[in-house]
Amino acid sequence: MEGADIFRNCKTGIDFETGICNMLANMGLDAKRVGKSDKGVDIIAITPSGYTFNIQCKFHNKSIDNSSIHQIFGGTAYYDNGGTPVVITNNTATTEARLVAKKLKVEIIADAEWTELQQVYNSKRVINHHQGLMGMIISYMVGNPDYLAIENARDNLTPQQHSEIEQFKLNLATMFDEAETHMKEAMSLQIKAAQHQQCAISLQKEALLKNIDTGIENALSGGLSMSMLFNDILNSLDTLTEEQKSELKYKLASLDNEPDRQLKSNENKPPTCPHCKSMRIKKVGCTSAGVQRYQCKECKKTFTDTSGTMLFRSKLTAEQWDGLLQGIVQNLSTTKIAKTIGIKQPTVWINRRKILAALAALYGIQDEKFVDIAECDEYYTTVSFKGKRDPEFFIKVLGRMPRHHRTLLEKLEYLEENGLLEKLEADPERLEMILHSSNSYKQGISNEQAYFKV
Repeated sequence: MEGADIFRNCKTGIDFETGICNMLANMGLDAKRVGKSDKGVDIIAITPSGYTFNIQCKFHNKSIDNSSIHQIFGGTAYYDNGGTPVVITNNTATTEARLVAKKLKVEIIADAEWTELQQVYNSKRVINHHQGLMGMIISYMVGNPDYLAIENARDNLTPQQHSEIEQFKLNLATMFDEAETHMKEAMSLQIKAAQHQQCAISLQKEALLKNIDTGIENALSGGLSMSMLFNDILNSLDTLTEEQKSELKYKLASLDNEPDRQLKSNENKPPTCPHCKSMRIKKVGCTSAGVQRYQCKECKKTFTDTSGTMLFRSKLTAEQWDGLLQGIVQNLSTTKIAKTIGIKQPTVWINRRKILAALAALYGIQDEKFVDIAECDEYYTTVSFKGKRDPEFFIKVLGRMPRHHRTLLEKLEYLEENGLLEKLEADPERLEMILHSSNSYKQGISNEQAYFKV
């Protein structure tokens, strides 16, 4: 077989390119090596009918990876000759390289293909059906030009027919793009319509309550009490027609069933995707805890009713979350909150940190500046200097030792080691205050100390 001869006679990559070029020439293709600065394309082979193959040859002692696929794909785009990108190697190709090649429509002829070609050469019959350059090689080996009837039919098309096919493909792709765009617009309008419908219902309820309040206020302002107004309504029932009575019964029945109807409506209302806000969802089983799981038909992501909320993956019930939030608002301790809602104190502490972090992320940075008068008052709080090791800061600014458990001798040694004893000897009263400061009193910082210098 010529492929085996190619590998046997090759010592360098140039030898491999020359062998492939000669093999294609024997098949009747116009194959030429590109040479230096090939931009990733080693051989350009043209069939008698004008179909082009851009070939990259890899004579390696290891498998080819994605880089070879990207090189030939970029080289084909550079030459812009309408050819099919092909990678030919004497070794194997990684699985990832084959996946990328299939996505980019790059043909690979590697160890597996050479083995198949050897079998075809020995048996003179087709094992698997191929197109492209692999199909042409098989057609040449079995001596059956009808093997590539589809490819030959394409080669025999006139330029006008080729143009019509490409135009049809372009129109078809455009139609699919437009359909996808219209579908997204329809989904967006559907979401907006649902939001407007909810807003309209809220406004309708608000207007109804306002009209009721206004009617009662007018009646009461006219000197009628609530009981008198109710009695007048009862007395006027006899004057109603049968149609008006039926309408009144319907209204009263609807008001009586309104809470249950709204509750059932909310229960049956399908959730929206928390990722892309799409309403096109479907049920896909349940979680290990028995919670219903949904999948979005747009973004293909799964979610539950609590996804995107503080109840997501939480073992706390809604009542426990309500008690936790009330405890945080009332500034109760984590221990007291834990006893109130019946959970452990570390759980309260962790969830409290999550809530505070979320509030800080939402309201920690204010984009708008103050546009009116803002007033503030002083606020006193303790200051911790834990971890500070600067002796001059404690002596000069705070006027005390860093630690109060030192003996008098240890305090003198500390001041002398840091070169502060000589400076303080000039102020005996201050030195006496520092040496005999109480061990149980930690003095804070004052304005006078902040600007005091030894």
